[in-house]
Amino acid sequence: MNIGKALKEQRELKGLSQRQLANLCNNNMSHATISRLEAGKVVPSINIVVAIVKALKIDINILIK
Repeated sequence: MNIGKALKEQRELKGLSQRQLANLCNNNMSHATISRLEAGKVVPSINIVVAIVKALKIDINILIK
């Protein structure tokens, strides 16, 4: 599973919209960024990955397995 698919799966398990997740990341991330990540159109920086795993309260290994 790639990062985008894992991200979408985890976001949906938490019952969050892309916009809600972006707001939880607290670093001015847009919902469009979340959308592009989930679609595999961009590769996230480590800072973005860290912000997402903190917002989702998940282990980083879930996204990068």
